[in-house]
Amino acid sequence: MKWVATTPLISLDTETTSKYPDEARVIDIAAAYVTPGQPLDLRQAYVNPGVPIPPESTEVHGLTDEFIEANGKPSAEVLDLYLTEIAEAMRAGAALVVQNARYDLTVLDREARRLGIPPLTDRLGGSVRPVVDPIVLDKRLIKYRSRVSEKQGPRVLKTLADIYGVAWEDDKAHGAAYDAVITARVLWKMAGWCALPRPQLLQRQTCRSATWKKVRPEDAAWFEAVGAMSPGELHEAQVGWAAEQAEGLAVHWQSQAAEKRELAGRDDPPGDEALDADERRRVLLDESAQLEHDAAGISTEWPLAVAA
Repeated sequence: MKWVATTPLISLDTETTSKYPDEARVIDIAAAYVTPGQPLDLRQAYVNPGVPIPPESTEVHGLTDEFIEANGKPSAEVLDLYLTEIAEAMRAGAALVVQNARYDLTVLDREARRLGIPPLTDRLGGSVRPVVDPIVLDKRLIKYRSRVSEKQGPRVLKTLADIYGVAWEDDKAHGAAYDAVITARVLWKMAGWCALPRPQLLQRQTCRSATWKKVRPEDAAWFEAVGAMSPGELHEAQVGWAAEQAEGLAVHWQSQAAEKRELAGRDDPPGDEALDADERRRVLLDESAQLEHDAAGISTEWPLAVAA
């Protein structure tokens, strides 16, 4: 991945109204243009989607209807500009960097089609490439990592920043501009790990909740292999890795759903003791149904799910 230091990068991030990409609306978008030898060019805009922002989304990014009404610009105007600039940069040789690319790029694809503006695929002749997704890459490089806490997962941007050595500020997180910059820095650090001699790489910690865990020899081989890949080769490799990872997640959620159904079938199902047995059973069955729904909705396509 020596090309990371010499290739223009566009690090993209969005904040939206939903965790489901087919229905999400963009309310904050940022693109960090990283060009070797030049200052960082960070572009950010708030977007008025014309729909209410659900409370659960506001809890994530802090953006309210009132703020977006006062500061947001029309969706079509903002997204057309950003997609135009991104497409131009990619045609000129830039690589697109997106944390959880399948989500953000699918959101932008559906938004463009909904608004009647050309999606990124059309602007780039049918294929958005090369794309680098730190989540997909990290799952391949370090296969096993525990959750940091109940609320902080093993692959979220904050965790990757901590593992790879990028400074993190909680009060700035979940803003598109901040997350876009951190994503670019994480990729730079990952590229640095790929270039380390094996003895040094094997000393790197891979899990903060178990500080004794370090890069394993079998993982080191993947760091070395990825380090030798071109942007195009890495893109193609991620297509396969992302599909495998999505299939694995679907199986995991289905297993969790089955476990909750089994618990619900007990005479005295576990749960909130303030609820009676029937209420606890309903909670478990609702959670099981949601897991089944989410598992069925997982796409194995990458870097975005193709529109139906």
